[in-house]
Amino acid sequence: ADAVLQGVSLTIPRGKFDMAFFPDSLQVTSKQTSALIPFSSIQHVLVIDAIPKQPSTTNIVLVMKSGCPVQQGKNQLDMVVVQTKDQPELSLPAPAACQELGDTLTGPAAVVLSQLLASYIEDIQDDTFLTADSS
Repeated sequence: ADAVLQGVSLTIPRGKFDMAFFPDSLQVTSKQTSALIPFSSIQHVLVIDAIPKQPSTTNIVLVMKSGCPVQQGKNQLDMVVVQTKDQPELSLPAPAACQELGDTLTGPAAVVLSQLLASYIEDIQDDTFLTADSS
């Protein structure tokens, strides 16, 4: 793997997962299960940071393209929801795909994860990365 985030909380599928970045896919693995998500199957990355009663939490929703669900055992995933906290900050060596960002990726988990996704997803459109508009 080019980069690995360990012990990441997911709400869909539920549990703690390691997220391994490969050149063309993201693998999420827990003790019980795993799923391989081709970057080409991701249509939207929604960053939701205005969560009521959870001010230091940011959710990142990976929405799959129609007709491209991801298999997780017997289940099909239309989306993956990552739940991150502002603290502690992450710091990891930047993989080759992220070298334009420097030698190290550092910051809150949501920022580092977004940087990784933006570096690996090809053919990014204007609506690939979306955020909640607080205005």
